[in-house]
Amino acid sequence: MFRNQLLAPCLFCLLLLTCPALASSPLGGFNGARPQALGNAYAGLADDAYAFYVNQAGLAGLKLPNFFSTYSQLDANTAFSALGGAVPGTFGLTVGLGYRRLSISGLQASSETVDNTDQEIALAVAKKIDDDFSLGAALRFIARGLSKPVPGFEGANGCGLACDVGVRRSYRPWLRLGLSLQDLGGRINYQDGSSADLPYELVVGGALDLFGRGALFEERNEIGVTLDFNKSRDAPLLVRGGVEWRLTPQLAVRAGLEQSFAELQDPFPRGIIYNNLTAGLGFHYSSFAVDYAMRRNGDPTGDVINYLSFGYEYAEPTAEAVRPAPEENSPLAAEASIPRVVRVKHFPDVPAKFWAREAIEMLATAGLMWGYTDGSFHPSNKVTLGEFETIFSVGQHVPPGIIADGQKLITRQEAADRLKLKARIDRPRRPLTRAELAVMIYQTDWAQAAIKRLPTLQE
Repeated sequence: MFRNQLLAPCLFCLLLLTCPALASSPLGGFNGARPQALGNAYAGLADDAYAFYVNQAGLAGLKLPNFFSTYSQLDANTAFSALGGAVPGTFGLTVGLGYRRLSISGLQASSETVDNTDQEIALAVAKKIDDDFSLGAALRFIARGLSKPVPGFEGANGCGLACDVGVRRSYRPWLRLGLSLQDLGGRINYQDGSSADLPYELVVGGALDLFGRGALFEERNEIGVTLDFNKSRDAPLLVRGGVEWRLTPQLAVRAGLEQSFAELQDPFPRGIIYNNLTAGLGFHYSSFAVDYAMRRNGDPTGDVINYLSFGYEYAEPTAEAVRPAPEENSPLAAEASIPRVVRVKHFPDVPAKFWAREAIEMLATAGLMWGYTDGSFHPSNKVTLGEFETIFSVGQHVPPGIIADGQKLITRQEAADRLKLKARIDRPRRPLTRAELAVMIYQTDWAQAAIKRLPTLQE
């Protein structure tokens, strides 16, 4: 199924890349600080609001409204800024609105000193087709021009439209692939009557959770890698990659390499590929995130460019209604004893972006799984047959079965068979972890029914 979902878009994109293109995308490659720190290799990762300008399909995974802003001073006269957000809505759709601006000041046009600005407003929409597959698209209104009219320079002012489409697929719990076609149908019409088509850019990428809980290798350290391949009509194939090491749930270190292509003759020869080094930090606390990125250009200038981004994940608090206490032994007393609001259970060793967080917290809130006496969940701990049978019996409201060897570890396939899951299990003989068990139970009908019976949830 996965091959069919990506093969057709790839072929369609490759056909489009054979069309002529006459102008560069004004704001291509200008993204948030986290993608910049990862060498702009973000098409497969795309797991936050920064996906807005890379692969809109990633916005479908947002569960709460997300907002972001970015600023960079490229040099003394050039600045980049961006602002946007995405909000999950009805019918499984996520809708986003964003604004980007690149301005250059102090340009000499004839006898006038003017500023030149490239800016755009984008409307994005994303949809989750199933738990592993999502689609996204964005319509962008582009405007470029000088700060004031200058005779003979009408060809510098223009506006137009462009469209981006994206696909994202979780192929394994630790592997995600993405595809994005940018500047589809893009064209800028200038005031002097001329026009220019924007080159289509095809981006195919992947994100691999190499180490960590639920990763390819179960280790304490959480390290992920990203890799993108970029191809446009007027440029050779470019490779971009990055590494993200999450030191704590709040702090991440990033590094990457971004290849770029010299499209203009001046100031450097056309057709040369440069290797640009990137690095950065990310700090996440509660609903707030701060990301920093540094990019050292591989061209002869060796310029260093800094990016700073701020993010916010909005969660509206739910307050319990205040009502007069009912009289003792009154008919309302029993009703009042039923909780109207239940606080979602969180665990210190299950960070906000942990892959199994939703399943763990919802099952714990519903009483179908539980943590340890120290308040932690220990998601990477292996599950024994005895522990599995205890958890299973609580969910099914039946006495635990008799286990000959309760300390024996249960495998992924054995747990899936016991839970009657029909999905294909990756590495079926591998011992099951508590996080993996939570995800399995979360997919069952009886677990979903128990979660739906919960009263209003409060974070």
